[in-house]
Amino acid sequence: MNKLIATVVLWSFTLTTSAATLVHNIRGYTMSAGERITFAALEFDQGKVERLYTSAGDASASTAETRIDGEGATLLPGLIDAHGHISSHGRALSAVDLVQVPSEAEAAAKVAAFIHERPGRTWITGRG
Repeated sequence: MNKLIATVVLWSFTLTTSAATLVHNIRGYTMSAGERITFAALEFDQGKVERLYTSAGDASASTAETRIDGEGATLLPGLIDAHGHISSHGRALSAVDLVQVPSEAEAAAKVAAFIHERPGRTWITGRG
């Protein structure tokens, strides 16, 4: 009997610690198998998307305990930003690449070739 009570108490605790969240009033876009999917609300629980709702009416049936009004914002779940430093990349492309150049002579030859390919530059920068 005590094991049964303990099991019920533990089971009920796990139910109360897991509460879904609904983000509604949004313009949602995602992809699945190459197909674009649009939605008006998204329900998630413990970091996992549980359901997409295609309309506000459908979303009203959600039993999520927490509701967040997206105020018409756009939501793109699953979009992972590669965090590119575009200006740094541009500077690197306009500099002499001396990465893995093993000697001073080879570095000088690469700089000379760089200058020859880009005549008229007043500043030459390099990296590596």
